[in-house]
Amino acid sequence: MDKNLDDNIFDILKISRTEIRHSNMLAWFMTPSESHGFHDRFLIGFLNMIGLDATYAVKDIEIYREHNSIDILFFSRSREYVVAIENKIDTGEHDDQLTRYYNTVNYLFPSFEKHFIYLTVHGEKASDAANWRSISHKQIYNLLSMLYESSNNLTARSQLLIADYLRIVKRICDGLPASNPSTNNGPSEKQSAYSAELKAAIYSWLDHMVSSGAISYSIEHTTVRLFRYTTPRLSELLSRHDSNEGGWNNGHFYFYEITINKGGDFWITQTFTGKDMPESYQRIVHALSNGKAFGKSAEKWLIAYTTRKANVFSMQSDQEISAALDNMYEEIMRIEDAGIARVSRYN
Repeated sequence: MDKNLDDNIFDILKISRTEIRHSNMLAWFMTPSESHGFHDRFLIGFLNMIGLDATYAVKDIEIYREHNSIDILFFSRSREYVVAIENKIDTGEHDDQLTRYYNTVNYLFPSFEKHFIYLTVHGEKASDAANWRSISHKQIYNLLSMLYESSNNLTARSQLLIADYLRIVKRICDGLPASNPSTNNGPSEKQSAYSAELKAAIYSWLDHMVSSGAISYSIEHTTVRLFRYTTPRLSELLSRHDSNEGGWNNGHFYFYEITINKGGDFWITQTFTGKDMPESYQRIVHALSNGKAFGKSAEKWLIAYTTRKANVFSMQSDQEISAALDNMYEEIMRIEDAGIARVSRYN
C-alpha cells in the first residue's frame, strides 16, 4: 500500500465540507486575540468586504457561534452595531430561517445598526435579498490568501493550519470533491495521521530553530514536500539578491531543504543553484561543495550533501521526529563548517 503525505488536516478529520467547522474557522479568524497571527486584519478585511470601515473593529467586539441558531453573530456595544452571518456550503435555505434570524436580531438589538450577511460558495442571492447581503467563499479565500501571503509573523503551526484551510476553500470554490476519491491504493487513516504529524512536527522544529537564531525560514519557500531554510553564515557568504535570479527565481542561490516522500522518509540536503550566479559566488560554492559541479539543467542544480534518512512510520512521537531532525541538522552543519573552512583557506 502506498503511503501518501499530501493529506490535509481537514480531510483527515473528515470536516472539509462541514458548515459548522467552517463557521468555527471564520469566527476564529475574526477574533483578534486568537493565535492565528492576523490580529484584527482579517476582521477589518471582512468589515471592508461588507461595506464597513476599520472604525467598526473596536476592542469590545463580542463574537458568538450558533447564538439563537445564527451561524456567526458579532456586535459592539460601544459602536452599537451587529452583524449576523448565515454560512452555507452544501445546503440551501430552509424553514424560513433568514426571516427568523432577521426578526431575532431586530428583537435582541433594536437600536443597533444591523448587517445581515448570506455567505455561500458562489455568492448566491438570498431569498430575502432586500435585507441579506450576499458574499461568496471566494471572497473569503481572496482575503485570507492575501493576509497569509503578506504576513511575516505567523507561527509555523498557524501557517500549516491556514495553508490547509486555504486549499480546502479553494477546492470548494472550484467545485472539486472533498478529497481525492479513495482507492485500494490510497492511504489509510493511520498513515494520513502520520503524514499530518510529520508536517506539524517539521513546522514546530523550524519554529524552534528560528527562535534560537540558528536558521531563517519563510513559508513562501515551502512546497508540499520541501521545507527550505537558510543559515546565517552561509547567507553571509551567499547573500540573497533582490531579484528573480537563481533556480528558485527568488534571488536565493542556496537552501537547506527538508524533503519528505510518499513512503514517509525525510532528510535534509544542501542545495545550490548556479543559474544567474555571480562568478564570485561560483568560486565560493566550488569550495563549499569540495569541487562538485553544477548540473546541466537550466537551473544548474547542485545537491552538495544529503543527510541520512529517517522514516516517520517507525516513530512514536513528535519528540522522535524532532530528535531525528536535530541529528540531521548537526550532520549537515558539520558539512557547512568544513565548507566554510575551505572557503577561508582558498581566500
